[in-house]
Amino acid sequence: ETNTIEHVVEHIMHIGELIGYDYVGLGSDFDGIPTTPRGLDDVSKFPDLMQLLLDQGVSKENAGKIAGLNLLRVWHEVDKVAARLQKEMKPVEDYFKPGIRGLYDELEGQESGNVAN
Repeated sequence: ETNTIEHVVEHIMHIGELIGYDYVGLGSDFDGIPTTPRGLDDVSKFPDLMQLLLDQGVSKENAGKIAGLNLLRVWHEVDKVAARLQKEMKPVEDYFKPGIRGLYDELEGQESGNVAN
């Protein structure tokens, strides 16, 4: 309740300066949290967040990374790994007994070490 969008800017800049802006990104899942920082009520406030970052001296290049270019870069790398693995191996699949009860039974067996074939 006492946090603000400016605090978020400080955190983003701290991480960016500590380990690099190549490793900073924004999540947009506001479900399940009781409060948000003041001024960052939902994703519609992301432009305000980006402007504050720019106002604090974050470069346009680094702001672009934070806004989504880092995510696109990572997805691109994931796609390359997926393509390579698809050539090397068949998909791994888990089989469960039909129905929700079968799924529950299978998961209970995994927790106790009694995994069914």
